Amino acid sequence: MKYLNSSFLRLLLSAALSFVFLGCTQEKPFPPDSTTVDVVIKIKHRASGQSLGEGISFLDSAGQQITFSRFQYYFSNIRLNRESSGTVFREPASYHLVKALNSPDGFQIQLKGVPKGVYNELVFGIGVDSATNRGSSSNLGDLGQGNGMFWSWSDEYKFWVMEGNYQASGIQGNFLFHIAGNACYKEIRIPLVESASGNNSISLVSNRTIVLEANVLDFFGRPNPIDLKLTNDVSSIAAGADKIADNYASGFFTLSGFE
Repeated sequence: MKYLNSSFLRLLLSAALSFVFLGCTQEKPFPPDSTTVDVVIKIKHRASGQSLGEGISFLDSAGQQITFSRFQYYFSNIRLNRESSGTVFREPASYHLVKALNSPDGFQIQLKGVPKGVYNELVFGIGVDSATNRGSSSNLGDLGQGNGMFWSWSDEYKFWVMEGNYQASGIQGNFLFHIAGNACYKEIRIPLVESASGNNSISLVSNRTIVLEANVLDFFGRPNPIDLKLTNDVSSIAAGADKIADNYASGFFTLSGFE
């Protein structure tokens, strides 16, 4: 009986600690009467210091000359975190189809109704989360099946579409990366550091713009260097879609500054 009682007590203690831990880490909502501002996320797609565009060529670190004909992806589930209070702003219905070749000055996403305050982190996903990654779940706006980002045969979205041609070591060819599947959905965290002031956060008390740089050279170079002579047709995990996803999740996006 003593053994049973001590086991029961340990179980109660474990449950109590779990409850306390979950309670401490739970996101807190903002008060409904919070004063708000609008925040823009501007994504500048760059290669060798130049803006991307259809038909513009660039050399990567391996000497491959690359020209894009199509490059678009889903930027989703945006949130801004406040470390000090644990409160989080989440954009509702947060799915944006970024067309990287159509915006030489930067692709813009506007977040409306962000409560004023100090934020230390921007979090977003590349792709469509598993709860929404079915054509039957939504067919509106940027998730519309007419956007060329949906596979009807598997009833799921393509997260990342990159197409073009290359020249390398005297060889010319085309490449196609159509990345999909829940395993390729990646969450990315960007610390919001104002280098000029040295603050590890950003104060949003008026409308502001967060500028991200998306460096295509980093995408082709790390952590999995892409040799287009060998890797030029990827549309499944077996063909290396998970490695492509690791590349867009690892250093492709960096904080450029604020406007």
